[in-house]
Amino acid sequence: MSINVNAYVNRYRNARERVFDARNELDWKYKTILSLGFALLTALAAQVRIYLGFTPVPITLQVFTVLLAGVVLGKWWGGISQSMYIGMGAAGLPVFSNFQAGPETLMGVTGGYILGFLISAFVIGHIVDTYPKARTVFPMIAVMFLGIGVIYTLGCVQLALILSLTPEQAVLFGAAPFIGVDIAKAIGAALAATVMLPKK
Repeated sequence: MSINVNAYVNRYRNARERVFDARNELDWKYKTILSLGFALLTALAAQVRIYLGFTPVPITLQVFTVLLAGVVLGKWWGGISQSMYIGMGAAGLPVFSNFQAGPETLMGVTGGYILGFLISAFVIGHIVDTYPKARTVFPMIAVMFLGIGVIYTLGCVQLALILSLTPEQAVLFGAAPFIGVDIAKAIGAALAATVMLPKK
């Protein structure tokens, strides 16, 4: 009994296109539910944290969920998912790292990164929605690096302002310790995106 590999590949490609089209055509109520789901995933990922001792910014899994939010939900709803996350925390729900909450967290040393989540998800979603050629592995890795760069930039700027750091010090404490881990997150998210997204 021979296996028609091409037939299975074509079924997979067709299914991937149908899922992508269905994602775009979903009613706003279902998109809201999905966005809330990603907001809650971001909240859970915030509690998986490692403190390095020499920097007030912990390593968390949030960046991975933010990258995937842009891929799965697209630009508007990816951004909305992170707006929900920020809104829940600002309203007092303990969704930020170490179960913190309140506007003071957004104004604190990690607040820039949290605000960066929103813009990062929007940027990634915009590229995924608009440029099919970006949905292959290496362009997708570059897109994920761009999303992480947005988070780093806003995070380091706020860190520098609050702690009166020079730009070099802000990068040393606010970005450099996380680069290796975030490269792995970017590659993982890019591979997942490549599997999920149609190429046209």
